[in-house]
Amino acid sequence: MTSPLLSSDNATVLGSIVDLMGSASPGLAISGEDGLGKEAIVQMLYGRSSLHGHPFIKVNCPILSNPAKTGDSPCIKEISSHPNHSSISLFRMFHQGVLYLHRVDALAYELQERLVAIIRRKFMVTGTASGGSPQQVAILSTASRPLPSCVSGGSFHPELCDMLSGVSVHIPPLRNSPERIGDLVDYFLKRSAMRERGGRLPRPSFLHLVKMRSHQWPGNVRELQELVRRAVRFNDWDAALATLNGGEGLKDGYAAAHLTPESVVLMPHFEVTRGSMLEQLSERMAPEELGLMDLVLYEEMVANNKTH
Repeated sequence: MTSPLLSSDNATVLGSIVDLMGSASPGLAISGEDGLGKEAIVQMLYGRSSLHGHPFIKVNCPILSNPAKTGDSPCIKEISSHPNHSSISLFRMFHQGVLYLHRVDALAYELQERLVAIIRRKFMVTGTASGGSPQQVAILSTASRPLPSCVSGGSFHPELCDMLSGVSVHIPPLRNSPERIGDLVDYFLKRSAMRERGGRLPRPSFLHLVKMRSHQWPGNVRELQELVRRAVRFNDWDAALATLNGGEGLKDGYAAAHLTPESVVLMPHFEVTRGSMLEQLSERMAPEELGLMDLVLYEEMVANNKTH
C-alpha cells in the first residue's frame, strides 16, 4: 500500500529524495512519458547526493532484454570516478554507489526474477533489512509507466516493484500542465539566447502562447525545448510554430531535455508516493549465499550474445 508524501513542490521533493538516497530507502522509481527528462533527474539526484563520486552503474534494460540488438551500444555502462573498477565486476562491486536501471519496465520478466534474487542477496545480509547500519547504496530506475500499473498488466514482477519503489515519482505529461509552458519557454529561451551569443529573440506573444498551450506536446519538455531552439535559429516564432505537426509533434532528432534544479521547479508537479520499503521484506538470506547469483544478469547477457 502506498501513501502520498506531504509536499508536491518539486524542489522540496528533490531535496527529500537526496536526503533519502543511500539510507533506509534505497529504491527510487521515476516514471513518465518520453521527453520529460527522467534520466536528467537521475543524474541530478546522483550529483547532489552523498553518493556522488561512488560508482554509478547504468543498465540499459531494453538492450539487455534484446541482446541481438546491442550493436555497438553496451548493455551495462559504468560512470565512476574510480577508474580501477572493471566492468566485468559491475554487479559484484555493487555494494556502494548507484545502480541505475534505465527503462526497467522493458526488462524481460525472467531477468526481473533474477534481479529480485540479486537485490535480496545484496541487502538482506548486511543492509538495513537485517538491522545493520545503512548501506551507501541507491537503486534508481526509470519507466514509461508507474511500476504498479505494469504489475497490474502482468508485465512486471510485483516483488521487484516493491523493492524499487521505496519512493515513486511520476511526472505528468506537459499537456496536463499548460500553465507551466510560459515559464519553461522563458527558461529555454534564456539558455538558447546565451548559446547564440547575445541572441535577442523577443518573448512569444500572447497568441503564440495560446497556440502552445493548445498543443498536445507528445514530445513533452524535449519538444518544447526544440521549439524554442528553432525559434531562436529562425529568429521567428511563427516559423517555429509552423513546425508543430498537429498532434504528432516534432519527431526523433531533438536533444534530451536539459534540466537544472531551477528548471525542474518549473516542471509539472511531481506525483510522489512512498511504497514498500526494502527493509520490510521478511526473508533473510544466509551469509554463505551472498554472491551466488550476483553476476547472473551479466553472465546471461554474455551467453545470449554468443548465441546471436
